[in-house]
Amino acid sequence: MSKRIPIARIVDFAGGRLSREESLALLDRIEHDKQASQDLDLVASMMDVVAKEGDALSTERAVGQKPLLARIRSYVSSILPEFRSHPVLSGSAAFALALAALMILLPPSSPYGSLASLHDFDFAATIRGVGPVEFEVAFDQYREGNYEESARLFERYTRAFPHSTLLEYAHYSAGAAYLRWSEWRLASLYIGFNRERVLKGMDHLQEVIRSSSDQRLLEDTRWLLAKANLMLLQTEPAVAELRIIVQMGGSRSADAAGLIQAVQRVQQPR
Repeated sequence: MSKRIPIARIVDFAGGRLSREESLALLDRIEHDKQASQDLDLVASMMDVVAKEGDALSTERAVGQKPLLARIRSYVSSILPEFRSHPVLSGSAAFALALAALMILLPPSSPYGSLASLHDFDFAATIRGVGPVEFEVAFDQYREGNYEESARLFERYTRAFPHSTLLEYAHYSAGAAYLRWSEWRLASLYIGFNRERVLKGMDHLQEVIRSSSDQRLLEDTRWLLAKANLMLLQTEPAVAELRIIVQMGGSRSADAAGLIQAVQRVQQPR
């Protein structure tokens, strides 16, 4: 009887970490080993979930955490014996197990995820009609979901035209794009944010606060700053921004008051 193929080796194969020669040799063994083939199906299911639902999550690592692939390998190794002991598990059950594993392996979901999310925020409504062609291209990228490219284009405008009369709008747009780019989600209940991108977005928004006298623009900028602070779990600065919005008495005043109450409900011990 041939020696069982280690699950860590199968994970490396599924993750493309083996050389061409090693992959071909291992594939030949897997094709003649029913158990290894089942193991590969399980690992592939988990990798598929990561690829489809975990875009950019492999870069969302807390200090000291293992890379996502190493964590998957460790976790699969620990749960595979249990899976093997229930041969009736297959198909949808394997997918459910893969999803459960992914939930365990992911960084913690933000308790303010849904409150901080910009999933439905139309930042372009604030400055529609004021931008040149460069703005339209960046807007199009944002609408198509290419938030990284949108942020890059708006940011490039701020560097290329530091004395433009539209500079404050470019900073606002770059900030909004960075915040939207920072967000990742698994379905609608598991939401997190990339800290580095949030901070970059906040830098642009602070430039608007320092330079603008446009009340509508300032109101929406403070709204985004409140959201950004929630993304970073900084509730006091977030509530402070929201209270300023309430005092401004503009179109977001009622929404800001409602968000303050929502944040306070999350803070209350359960």
